[in-house]
Amino acid sequence: MLSNNLNRAMNDEINFQMFSENIYLAMQAYFSSIIKKLERIKDNSSGIFMLDSELSKRTFTPPINR
Repeated sequence: MLSNNLNRAMNDEINFQMFSENIYLAMQAYFSSIIKKLERIKDNSSGIFMLDSELSKRTFTPPINR
């Protein structure tokens, strides 16, 4: 019984670590794409307003647990 609980706890921890890593990687990719857009825009105020408009339309999509 104790070993089953320990195994379950270890599996939960591993799943949480994998989930956290996936979230981190997704956020890193997302912010990298924004930085690339800002580098292309430079000081173009129209481009900044367009990016702002694009970012305001984003929605949160929770990751799929496997």
